[in-house]
Amino acid sequence: MLQEALMYYQENNSIPDEFIHAMENNRECRIELIEYFQKSKERNFAITLLDKIVTSRAQGKEVTGDTIMLACYLLGLHNCVEDCMRIWQAKKVDFDAFCYIDIQLVPFAGWKETVHYLTSINSKESQEALDYLNQCNRSGDFDNLTDYYDKNTLPWFV
Repeated sequence: MLQEALMYYQENNSIPDEFIHAMENNRECRIELIEYFQKSKERNFAITLLDKIVTSRAQGKEVTGDTIMLACYLLGLHNCVEDCMRIWQAKKVDFDAFCYIDIQLVPFAGWKETVHYLTSINSKESQEALDYLNQCNRSGDFDNLTDYYDKNTLPWFV
């Protein structure tokens, strides 16, 4: 299923709805995605996937929190600190997503790197994210960040 979605993406710069459905309902598909993105760096595919899922959720279509988290995680595997804002925006798509999506998905590139990046943006939204991250950091939410992204274990939401 993943190979078909990748080919479809290359031809159409989009991801088929059937693939999102497979992500929602097929644990093997979720595992295959993680294994693929741990080896291949198809960042644009990961961005498109997250954007499609967030847009669907914003339009009121049923997309589980686990699926949004998986898409955030896949993007985080690319370790591009600029993507922290995209993940923050996914977390903010609605109240349920904000409560459901682990805050550990935002500073995937490392605590210091994320704080530095968010400070450099100097926007209202980046300041909001930074304030919330600082609150979470004081609570100890990032004490085991490397364990959260350990490639030898599957995330709990898979």
